Amino acid sequence: MELNNTTPGHPDNTVETKEDDKNLQQAEGVSSENKGECEDLMKVLVKTTIKNGVYISVIVLLIIGIGVGAWVHHNKKMRKESTELYEYTAAQMNELGKDYLFGSNDKPINYDMAVKWFRMAAEENHSSAQCYLGYMYEYGYGVEIDYTEAAKWYRLSADIGNAYAQTRLGHLYLNGFGVETDYYKAQKWFRMAAMQEESGGQNYLAYMYEKGLGVEKDYDEAAKWYLAAAEQGFADAQKNIAKFYRDGKGVEQNYTEAIYWYRKAAEQDNVGGQIGLGYMYDVGLGVEQDYDEALKWFRKAAEQNNAYAQTYIGFMYEEGHGVEKDLHEAIRWYKIAADQGNEYAIEQLQLISNQYSFPL
Repeated sequence: MELNNTTPGHPDNTVETKEDDKNLQQAEGVSSENKGECEDLMKVLVKTTIKNGVYISVIVLLIIGIGVGAWVHHNKKMRKESTELYEYTAAQMNELGKDYLFGSNDKPINYDMAVKWFRMAAEENHSSAQCYLGYMYEYGYGVEIDYTEAAKWYRLSADIGNAYAQTRLGHLYLNGFGVETDYYKAQKWFRMAAMQEESGGQNYLAYMYEKGLGVEKDYDEAAKWYLAAAEQGFADAQKNIAKFYRDGKGVEQNYTEAIYWYRKAAEQDNVGGQIGLGYMYDVGLGVEQDYDEALKWFRKAAEQNNAYAQTYIGFMYEEGHGVEKDLHEAIRWYKIAADQGNEYAIEQLQLISNQYSFPL
């Protein structure tokens, strides 16, 4: 919401209502109703003074003073609370929410406060705040995870045209979180986001074409959208288009292009990109075979707890690729991967145990 002369609280807003007059009087402690009450109390004070003398009147005056002081304090507090919303535009409330979500110079990360400000802005129909509030519910920041609430706020934002909300709503439909699984609706929302050049939406739309979910399977369309997202720097799309170039799906097979895009993804710490690049070096596709370079990239992926990369390192130690053959080190990596359920690692451990009588 833009700050303009019709925005509540704007200094140029001179339009006043009867409710504004009443609030102003309450803030000053002089509403007509309570003013009359004060006058009645003063009459009691005068009568009491005449009848009973100055001591009783002092007591009555103290009681009146305490009562009026408490009343004025209460009204000031109510005025402060009732006008809190009017001190900020929806855009400003959204920015406060972001400050508390990500942290700023004067505001530490506080998810509860982030939710509070996003909610107030969202209720003012601010699309970014609605999207952020959906995000908080989807991932459980400051609230319990609630996919139904996430879908509700994403939809409100997506209907206004927020591209990221459209992507997230598509994701919920793809996976059946908070809504019934519906591939057609998922691809519809991904397409709307993709048409606005939202890289996540482009990557998801490509995936739908690759797998034939909600649309006819079409590798050419998949490659088109993966490339569009990759060129915007979206790491997962860079890994995906690299695989297409490696395998010749939707594009002409080109190992040099595959290496280029795998490296782009790997340098952003994308696990798939690191594994793909390691594989290209291991087998010598598009580059000279280089076991040391392969091991380097597999290690990076393994450090992110990827079981496939851990298994591959175990294999390299078992075979002596880029390292001295070391069966103990191979077993160590196979065990790490096996603990995550990697079937190949489990099979290799059993084979080693049977062949060499190693205690596992």
